[in-house]
Amino acid sequence: MRPILPAEPSRRVFLVVGFALVGILVRYLIFALSKDENFSSFIAAHCVYDCGSYTSIIEGGYNLAIGEDDQPQRANWAFFPAYPLLAWPMVKLLGLSPALAGFVLSNLLIIVAATISRPIFSKPESYWLFVATLMVGPFSVLFSSLYTESLFVLLTILTVRSLRRGAYLAAGGWIALLSATRITGVLMVFGLLAQVAADHHSSGGKWRTLPNRIFADANLLLAFLVAPLGLFAYMAFLYGLTGDPVAFSHIQRSWGRGFDLPFAAVLDAFANGWRLDYFGLLRQSWALAAMIGLGLSAALAWRGRYAEAVFCALCIIASLSSGIGSMVRFVAGLAPLGMILCELLAVKHWKLVMTLVLALLADAVVTVGWFNKSMFLM
Repeated sequence: MRPILPAEPSRRVFLVVGFALVGILVRYLIFALSKDENFSSFIAAHCVYDCGSYTSIIEGGYNLAIGEDDQPQRANWAFFPAYPLLAWPMVKLLGLSPALAGFVLSNLLIIVAATISRPIFSKPESYWLFVATLMVGPFSVLFSSLYTESLFVLLTILTVRSLRRGAYLAAGGWIALLSATRITGVLMVFGLLAQVAADHHSSGGKWRTLPNRIFADANLLLAFLVAPLGLFAYMAFLYGLTGDPVAFSHIQRSWGRGFDLPFAAVLDAFANGWRLDYFGLLRQSWALAAMIGLGLSAALAWRGRYAEAVFCALCIIASLSSGIGSMVRFVAGLAPLGMILCELLAVKHWKLVMTLVLALLADAVVTVGWFNKSMFLM
């Protein structure tokens, strides 16, 4: 029996691009019907929330001191440089607006991510469901905006692919770029360690000999040394700019973020039962996203995908330790969670079809909310 969708790389690329174009068309039609404006306005409407900070980095670099035009207590140090560096030549050399550069760049990155993720999946149905949810799912508008999520997804997939074939040094290089994209990217170092430990054990090695295994392999040791270099490079830059190598962390206070017990905010969200007011729904949606993400991390571990499980769980816990805000977006950017969810949902035909329908409906709702700056759940 021939598969419904092809596995050949060349045809796969065309289909992935087709899914991406369908997603863009769907979101544009939703925008045009609700706003009655042109395509240029559609592109500009993507630039909401943190997009303004990325725009400021691309156009003028990092702030020399605290204080932005509309946020006197903030600085753009909280936003890591990898994504703005990719968008910078599109703005400065090609003359694109930051919003258009982000739209083009993020769509290209997510198309590449979707295309190269095929080897991670054992079944084509799961893979194509993953592609469809990336392109026309509830977070597809985020993957089309001037945000880091598309790059983070791509680099995570490249890391996972390298780990699966035992290319530890290549994985270390991708992790370095992850750590220059978002602070949580450096946590993939522990994913690398988990994969090395699992491979060592599966080959008959003893746990007590694991340190010797690492120090005896020059490539493996180099991988661990290279992996956090993106973060260290940004810290060195901030030290030269501000005198504070962890300014990206300290400035989080102006967003109301500070250190807390990771699960305190989750428990607090439901301390008084279900609430239907604005802020109650807001906090409960973030808490549910964290709980679902941790549940899917456990599912990854159950299936022996320890590197992905460790990385995703640590990302969620680290994010919770600085506050529960934006947890839906943080969980959405963890590609392995979307992968395992699609694998779980694609086991039955009716589940697959229902997931696609719900994903499309959610795409419409989130798109309207995003463009109206009312999608508080993100």
